Amino acid sequence: MAEVEALVQLVRPKNAAMGFLAVLLSEFIASGGLDWSALAAPLAAALILGGGNALNDYFDREVDRVNHPERPIPSGRVSPRSALALSGILLTAGVLVSLIAGLLCAAVALTAVLLLIAYEARVKRSGLPGNALISLLVALLFLFGGIAAGDPRRVLILSLMAFLANLGRELDKDLEDLAGDVDRRTFPKVHGPRATLTLSGAMYAAAVSLSPVPYLQGLFGLPYLVLVAASDVIFLMTIWNRNASRRKSMAKVGMLLGLLAFVGGAVHWAYGTG
Repeated sequence: MAEVEALVQLVRPKNAAMGFLAVLLSEFIASGGLDWSALAAPLAAALILGGGNALNDYFDREVDRVNHPERPIPSGRVSPRSALALSGILLTAGVLVSLIAGLLCAAVALTAVLLLIAYEARVKRSGLPGNALISLLVALLFLFGGIAAGDPRRVLILSLMAFLANLGRELDKDLEDLAGDVDRRTFPKVHGPRATLTLSGAMYAAAVSLSPVPYLQGLFGLPYLVLVAASDVIFLMTIWNRNASRRKSMAKVGMLLGLLAFVGGAVHWAYGTG
């Protein structure tokens, strides 16, 4: 039973659930409605995210002995072989489930899996390119939902904002883990904490600067603008905070509020009277 609980922890079900919701909400934003067939793409995304999380812990098992000794592998509750097997099962299942949403969705899912493997096996150690790749995969979640709904245009700006905000958060995560990243040339290790805080802040600021675009383009109305303002405030507060761990947490809240703003805008667009 203890090993089962550790395997579940390895998948990080909260992150997988957030991926499920991100794709589902993107489908709604893109189409203005949902039915049961819309569950295939979110489920595929959740499976791939879970598999990616397990793969991440497999490749990071030595670094995690310093940065996160409580995680399943460094704590001895799960063997590296079991983590790798679980990852393979979930990644394969995710691609197979994506076929239900269509061949294009399956192609996107397979591409995401290959990029995940490339990230963990090689690109992660390169520093900023690795941060950019994982942020691209986060942005791809939203495009995946739009593709599954048949029209990704409405979620393009959301995808770009997610890329920028996540890139800032990835930089803050690397800064937080600076002491344990002995085998990676991360941006903080090469350029120092000050440059890292400056660059992550610039990414957050760029995401904030794009937030009015859906309103100015007429995609969403005033409800979106009001809701996204809360997200913008959190990101602006994040820029001025100098603690990497707090910045990482605050950015996550800002991203969630930004997603809620898009949902509010989509609901008003689909059901509002003007």
